[in-house]
Amino acid sequence: MTNERDLGKELLKQNGIEPGALPDDPRKELRAMIERDKKRVTRMKWATVVALSLVLLLF
Repeated sequence: MTNERDLGKELLKQNGIEPGALPDDPRKELRAMIERDKKRVTRMKWATVVALSLVLLLF
């Protein structure tokens, strides 16, 4: 969890935004976007595992 917080802070710094400088609403939007992207990555991971498993079963 600490690595994720550090990563978030570093990404904000790279975009020229101080981590404590954002008001609450944009932070909520950013958190929602990050959560959506995490879910998307998880779906893609499972789709890849299923696809590769099918390929291995066929050969």
